[in-house]
Amino acid sequence: MIFVFDFDKTLTSDHTQGTPDIEFDYFNEKQLKKVIDIMDDIKKTGNMAIILSRGNENKITEYLKIRYPVIYHNLHMILGTSLGLAIESVIESDLEWARWKADKLIMIQNQFPLNKIVFLDDTLINVQIANKIGFNAYHVIYNSLNRTTNIDEIYHRIISV
Repeated sequence: MIFVFDFDKTLTSDHTQGTPDIEFDYFNEKQLKKVIDIMDDIKKTGNMAIILSRGNENKITEYLKIRYPVIYHNLHMILGTSLGLAIESVIESDLEWARWKADKLIMIQNQFPLNKIVFLDDTLINVQIANKIGFNAYHVIYNSLNRTTNIDEIYHRIISV
């Protein structure tokens, strides 16, 4: 399987605003352990992990290479924007971003069978559009008062099928 993860608030605990700073830790300890365990399991089972983010591809790559090589080395690829601006200043609407992500998912689907791709994102409209065009997409929600679904619960549900 090909697991395609959003970066901010899907893998990370905090939002990077599209340009992660090497000096800042965007993972809390609990979330970091979950992500490392999932990435290790994906690699051990012969599956692949991809990050698909509206954040800056080079900044995310640099951040993971330096801060978390254990995550970086388990990734097949990182797809993001080439823009150095904060993500909110580039495209105004969430719908435009969702379409941008859908285009990237279709690009991934040109390399891998659709039924093997699983997309996980914390933004509901991204998940809705991905589902609408045929992808298996899951909404990852973090809220300390009402945790609906978190990344490790979704991941373990998927691999147990």
